[in-house]
Parts: sequence; structure tokens; C-alpha cells
Amino acid sequence: PQYYPLGWPKGILLFGPPGCGKTEISLALANEINAVLINVSPATIMSKWLGDAEKNVKKLFEKARDIASKDRPLIIFIDEVDGLFQQYSAEIGGEKRVRNQFLIEIDGLMSKEYSKLSIFIVGATNKPWNLDIGFIRRFERRIYVPPPDKRVRSMLFKHYISKLSKTFPIGNINYDELAEKTEEYSSSDIVSIVKEVQNNIVEELYEKGLRANEKIISTEDFLKVIEKHKPSIDSSLIEAYREWNKQYGTYGLD
Repeated sequence: PQYYPLGWPKGILLFGPPGCGKTEISLALANEINAVLINVSPATIMSKWLGDAEKNVKKLFEKARDIASKDRPLIIFIDEVDGLFQQYSAEIGGEKRVRNQFLIEIDGLMSKEYSKLSIFIVGATNKPWNLDIGFIRRFERRIYVPPPDKRVRSMLFKHYISKLSKTFPIGNINYDELAEKTEEYSSSDIVSIVKEVQNNIVEELYEKGLRANEKIISTEDFLKVIEKHKPSIDSSLIEAYREWNKQYGTYGLD
């Protein structure tokens, strides 16, 4: 803290297509700095009862300040942050009050009394263009989390196939070909592909009365699944994310 007389960024926004690791990045961040992680979503904040949602926000920040005052870093992770902080025109009464309460609490972290507390607000969204400009400004670091590139896709296949290797014999897998065939697939898409291959192998073992060590998993097993398993990301939105990143992003991961 002594090196930051002007304070430091307390708001981080992770935006990009679904299934590309925004939540995992937040979990990894909390682990790296040994921080307490409070996971928040619109469902945990909003209430049908008048005034309850604002009280929930106030309690959340009171708890965060109490923990951080004991010299423990704390991260408030808000998933689907656009569900709480929409643009004014899209809000109803309760959402406006929650948004205003969040603004008050976040601004309070910048006050002299709390400015040195290690509290960070990390928001994740698939729809950054729906966010209110006031909240965009308060997330001082806005980071684009893109779909995995070819190198990362190859690493993902290697990682998850290595887990299969503990049960089934693995042949000479062409990871470059698998990565090449999954352009614009999300990380979660790749996990789903490997799981589907696992399911297919188990079904084949039962149908043929084989043991696990009698079926060698090959590249072809994965290519058959990839052919039927289309990417979950709408390719037309990728350009929209890039444009939003150019306009509002502070730096990207691609």
C-alpha cells in the first residue's frame, strides 16, 4: 500500500463470451493472493420485498469491510453483473435502488476511511454493452477474456485427455488437429467434447463386453464428436466484443 499514495484499482470487469474462464480467473486470483472470496449473483441480491435488496447490498459491504479490516484481502465476485447494473432505460424501480446502493458502497471504498482496505470488486459479464456507464467507469480495469486460441485449445485437450488416461489407454493423439478443428469453440465446449468421447467409450465397452484397457482412445474418437458438436459461441458476437474492448477495455488477453 505504501507505494500507492493515490490508491489502486479496486474494480475489475471481466467480459467476453460464455464458457471462456471468467469465473475460473476470479477463483485463481483469490487463490493466488489468499483472499476471501464472496460470490454474488443477481439471485442472491434481488428480493421481491421492497427495500430488502438494498439491505442485502449494505450487509455485503459491511461484511467485506469487517473481514478486510483484519488484514485479509477480500474479493467480491459478481457473476452476470449486467443483471444488476443495466442501463437506466432497462431498469425497473427495485433495480435502480440496488444500483444506487452499489454505487454508494463502491464509492465508499474510495473514501479516506476505507481506501487502504484490500477489497476488490470483480465483475463478470457476457453482455458488457448492457452495463450502465456509471458502473463501467467504476470498473477501472476492464479485461476482455476471449475464446481460447489454438495453442490454448491444444493445452485444454491435453489436460482433460490426461485425466482419461488414468482409466483408458490413449493412442497417439494429434492435438494440433483437434485444436485446428475447434476454432471459436469455448473452453467449456472442449470439456464437453472430451466428456462426450468418454461417454461414447463407456457405451462401447458395455455393448461389446470389453474391459477399459481393451479400448484405445484415438484422434478419430474426438473428430467424430467434434463433427456433431458445434461451438456454443455465436461467431457474430466476437466482433462485438472486440469493438467494445476497443472502446472501453483497458487491456485484453488476446
